[in-house]
Amino acid sequence: MNKHLMGTIGLFILCIMAVFLVWTPTITATDVDREWYQESIGAQQAQSVETIILTGLTAAYTAVHTDGVRFSNDGGTFLHVTNDSGATMTVTVATQLTVEGLAVEDLEVAVATGAEKFIGPFPTTTFNVQSGTYINYVYVTPSSYDADFKMAILTF
Repeated sequence: MNKHLMGTIGLFILCIMAVFLVWTPTITATDVDREWYQESIGAQQAQSVETIILTGLTAAYTAVHTDGVRFSNDGGTFLHVTNDSGATMTVTVATQLTVEGLAVEDLEVAVATGAEKFIGPFPTTTFNVQSGTYINYVYVTPSSYDADFKMAILTF
C-alpha cells in the first residue's frame, strides 16, 4: 500500500473514533423501564385516601414511611402534613410528566417544625403514574423519617 492510501485510511479511522467519543445517543425510558422503576419503588407504603364529608371527617394521620407512600389520585387529592419533629422536613411529590423531552421537576415542600401544610391537589397528567402496576398512583417521600412527621391523604 502506498503512504497516501494508508494516511487516508488512518484519518478515516480517527474521524470514526472521534464521532463515537463525542456523540452521545439520546436515551428515553420505555414502558418496560418505567415498570421496572415502579416495581423497584414498590417498597413505598400504600396509603388510603380519606373522603371529607358534609358531616365531618376525623382524619387518620400516619407517620410518613421511611421509603415514602403511594396513593391513588383522581386529581382532587391533597395532603395535610403536620410536623411535630424537631427539624424542618421536606415532602417530595414525584412528577411523571415530560415536556419536550425534559422531565418536570419534582415538587418539594418544606414544612417547618411545629407547622402544618396542605399540599395539592395533584393534576393527574403531571403527578400520576401513566402505566404499569401503579397506574394513577402518586409517590411521596420525606426528607428523612421521624415518627412525629405525619400526613393524611384527603379528597372531597
